[in-house]
Amino acid sequence: MYENMFKDVQASFRPVMDMVEINQKAAEKMFALQSDYMNSLVNTTLSQIQELTVATDPQQFLDLQVKFFKRIEDQFSEVAEKELATINEASGELSDIVKTNLDSITQSELQYIDEVGKLLTMTGLPDFTAEGAAPAASATTPAITPAATKAAPRTAPKKAATKPAAKKTAAKKTST
Repeated sequence: MYENMFKDVQASFRPVMDMVEINQKAAEKMFALQSDYMNSLVNTTLSQIQELTVATDPQQFLDLQVKFFKRIEDQFSEVAEKELATINEASGELSDIVKTNLDSITQSELQYIDEVGKLLTMTGLPDFTAEGAAPAASATTPAITPAATKAAPRTAPKKAATKPAAKKTAAKKTST
């Protein structure tokens, strides 16, 4: 009995473990990219310092600095593109896992939600069933669209009230 229950729990948590593995791989790749970038940045900076020590005129110095900043910008752009690709890849894999697991919800799980909802209803709480979880919009209720909603206007924070402690202190001084 416990073995079957343990297997069921393992099967239920398999998608979560897959998501953890995806996140771990993405983080490791990002850390490796950042480490390589930092090593490259240090090496580029050291070589720039060596090149600047042999520069004899201001124009040569300026040209070396411009070339240095272009190299740094190229390295940064390359690393940023690789990191973005890593994030997009991980995001796609995570989305696929979530979609497949949401699609695999069985009717028995929905019945369980209905039973829990009925128990909650018996205790006086509002109805929470699979049928009542997402009510359809009625014909008399207008649909709310993002363009139709307006944000509440911001008001300035109220000023703090004067401290009544100062009045008490003055009252104590006069009574003594």
